[in-house]
Amino acid sequence: MRRMGKLILIIVTIVIVATLIYFGWSWWNLKKQVDTLLRPEGIEELQKKQTEELLEKMNKHIVLPDDEEPIIATVTDAEALKKESDFYALAKNDDVVVIYIRAKKAFLFDPFANRVLNVGPVITDENTEETQVDEDAVSVEVRNGTELDGRGEEVAQQISNLDGNFEVLPATNADKKYTETVIVNNGANPELLAKIETELGTIALTIVPEGERSSSAKILVLIGE
Repeated sequence: MRRMGKLILIIVTIVIVATLIYFGWSWWNLKKQVDTLLRPEGIEELQKKQTEELLEKMNKHIVLPDDEEPIIATVTDAEALKKESDFYALAKNDDVVVIYIRAKKAFLFDPFANRVLNVGPVITDENTEETQVDEDAVSVEVRNGTELDGRGEEVAQQISNLDGNFEVLPATNADKKYTETVIVNNGANPELLAKIETELGTIALTIVPEGERSSSAKILVLIGE
């Protein structure tokens, strides 16, 4: 009987130690994951993984361009977008807009219902019926989305030299890295906007890419590699 009691005590001790080791390992692993995500490279890796998972889901429904990285934005004000374009007629908050600049295609996707809601061309404001006129200087914010120091100031000066009506703000760094330059139009004069589009060789979007803070400037330029 005494031997049985010792055996039970040993078994209980082993179970307790194993449990403590398991929870200790789980806590350490969780802490390691949190520490990784708090680093810029960890956030970038998470965003990349989420993008890959999103595109994989979409590819099951429709063929996506595979020769460029898309710009992805989350719909935060569906009602305002519906007034802006019929493309967003079925949009809801938290839907995703996937934009391919070179292919000139945009996709509206519901990640929760796993459904493509719309597909349309990417066009500039010059091709729409909307008319936007700014009599005052057009504010432009330039953010460096590359690893090259001074690239933001260089492009800011380049835009300043295009037209005296551009009021270029001091260049800053973007919230993430970009493989291609992105222009976001916040209601700028179409003619002045076209000058920047021509100079930088890309067309303007109307939605700030996911993961990037918004801008109060009429034109936001996110410099890519």
